[in-house]
Amino acid sequence: MNVRIVAVATFAVSLAFSAALTQPERQGQPEGRRQFGQQPEGRGGGGEFLALLRGAVNPTEEQWEQLVARHDEYRSAQREAMRGLMPQAAPGERQALTDVDREQLRERVQAAMKPINESFINDCRALLDADQRELFDAYISEADLSGRMMGAMQGGQGRQGAPGGQQPRPVRVGSPAPDTELKSLEGESVSLASLRGKPTVVEFGSYTCPRFREKVADFAKVREEFGDRVNWVIVYTREAHPSDAKPLAVNTRAGVAVAQHASAQDRAKAAAVAKEKLTLGGVVLLDDAENKASEAWGGFPNRAFVIDADGVVASRQVWSDPKETAGILKVLLGLAPPEERPAPRALPPGSNRF
Repeated sequence: MNVRIVAVATFAVSLAFSAALTQPERQGQPEGRRQFGQQPEGRGGGGEFLALLRGAVNPTEEQWEQLVARHDEYRSAQREAMRGLMPQAAPGERQALTDVDREQLRERVQAAMKPINESFINDCRALLDADQRELFDAYISEADLSGRMMGAMQGGQGRQGAPGGQQPRPVRVGSPAPDTELKSLEGESVSLASLRGKPTVVEFGSYTCPRFREKVADFAKVREEFGDRVNWVIVYTREAHPSDAKPLAVNTRAGVAVAQHASAQDRAKAAAVAKEKLTLGGVVLLDDAENKASEAWGGFPNRAFVIDADGVVASRQVWSDPKETAGILKVLLGLAPPEERPAPRALPPGSNRF
């Protein structure tokens, strides 16, 4: 099985396994209060897979309808397989599992899900053209979906690089923005908390991320519209598709070739090149060598956030979205009523799950 299937297969197995083991604990718990305009994210981060897929490959409407339909079939097949695997407890009782039980169940789940997951991934790829397939494969691997879900299943042990080995809390709409301090290209320390007092747009990206590059012009128009009423921040993080790994054809055609950063100096040089080549506006800050900001914000490869004047997250975009950013800024600045705040466009209605 190749890397792309392993990544999603492991993610799906861990999602199903984690959900099954914790199901009794979830029953009867109230849903959190949803902020206006916020897309429900689905348990276990499932909605983000669809959002990632759409943002990565930019499917046509026809392709998207087919992908969502195939996704629904996949979820149905998963649920049906899980019904036959889970131990049954008496009504009202909680099923207690020993470590041996859990390991045996894990093995059965992996065996049952493997053909389902492979079929889903292969069917998705068959609906895409060659360039889309390349981006799909690359982003599925780079997003580290398997690492995130394995961390949730193991009780908070997250990906390598997360502080203390712990899975960072996700940055959600309505929660305080992380107080991150980063270096600018000029070597100055900038705390995001110091930017409070007016809305702040924080976008994560790198020069080798095609989606980041293609949105530069649209974000420039948004900056021109709102000007200095808003703080504009780009956090330059690790390269999405470095030239010393398997380079993307779309990057090769564009003459974009940047090796993965081996030091803080390498990252600063890459960010300076991107700023010049793409004419990036706003403040460009550098994620550190351990990618702590990206870990804390969940920002890789190209998320964007809108923070209100009080430091509260008003928008969390799985892929940066200039149109959504502009709509939310209008509300925050009193230029539009709250009911005109746009909802995230990444997911179709009812598809907020893996």
